[in-house]
Amino acid sequence: MYDLMQSAGAAVFTQLLKSWPNTKHILVLCGKGNNGGDGFIIVTLAEQTKIKVSVLLTFAFSPLKADGLLA
Repeated sequence: MYDLMQSAGAAVFTQLLKSWPNTKHILVLCGKGNNGGDGFIIVTLAEQTKIKVSVLLTFAFSPLKADGLLA
């Protein structure tokens, strides 16, 4: 499941850069489930390319589990 999460996050990030190549700052909304994990992958990729990132968790923070925590 983590490999799928990485692929999904990378695909979204690639499309973001194609659509908005001069992006300097993004807001990523992350839910509690595995889709939130996709968001964390996007955050990681953005930080690696020096894009400023703000993250909004759509749940009360508690330790994530499984693949979401790994992301």
